[in-house]
Amino acid sequence: MRLGWSVLCRDYGRLDDGTVVLHRVFTDTVLELTLPQPGAAIVPLNPSFVLVSFWYRESESESRLFPAVLRVTTPDDNIVISEMQFDIDLRESHSSFATFQFRTFNYVSDGMYEFQIEVTEFADWAVTSHNSVEINGIVS
Repeated sequence: MRLGWSVLCRDYGRLDDGTVVLHRVFTDTVLELTLPQPGAAIVPLNPSFVLVSFWYRESESESRLFPAVLRVTTPDDNIVISEMQFDIDLRESHSSFATFQFRTFNYVSDGMYEFQIEVTEFADWAVTSHNSVEINGIVS
């Protein structure tokens, strides 16, 4: 099983012909969040953003579920602020998408937040997807 690609973007869609449309992909993006007061806060995102990843199998023997976990970590000390377990399902299809919609964000401090997907294969966990975005908090 392999990761084809993984991106952070504002929104995405799938068309009837199988095409995936990605809207406003983050590249060297700095997001500014409006904070109710200084310090850590769970902040609503408007607009929200999405992590989209595309996975595919390399052989028929990979026709199964692959346990995975998405972890979001803080800028300075890599503390996990969000963790979501999921499965990459390649039982019925040669490829699969995993999408995660972020409508709120757990802001801790200014800096680069990491979005890492770890997948287990043969009982070993490995980081296979790594995305990041710089986030700055602005007090309203």
